[in-house]
Amino acid sequence: GSGKTTLSKALIKHIPEHERIISIEDTPELIIPQPNHVRLFYSNGAQGLSGAGPKELLESCLRMRPDRILL
Repeated sequence: GSGKTTLSKALIKHIPEHERIISIEDTPELIIPQPNHVRLFYSNGAQGLSGAGPKELLESCLRMRPDRILL
C-alpha cells in the first residue's frame, strides 16, 4: 500500500485529548487512544443492515458536533 493507514495512525497521536473525534471506516483499522471518540462503520455493497454508506454516515456525524472527522 501507499502507507495511508500508517500515516493516519501517526497523525492521530497528535490530536489533543479534549477534542471530539468521529471516525468513519469500512473496516476497523484505526486505533484512537483519545477517550472522546465515536467509531462509525459502513459495509461495501448491500451487506449492512442499515444500508448506510460513507455519505450518509458523514451527514449523520455532522450532527454529533465533532472537532475532527476521520474518513
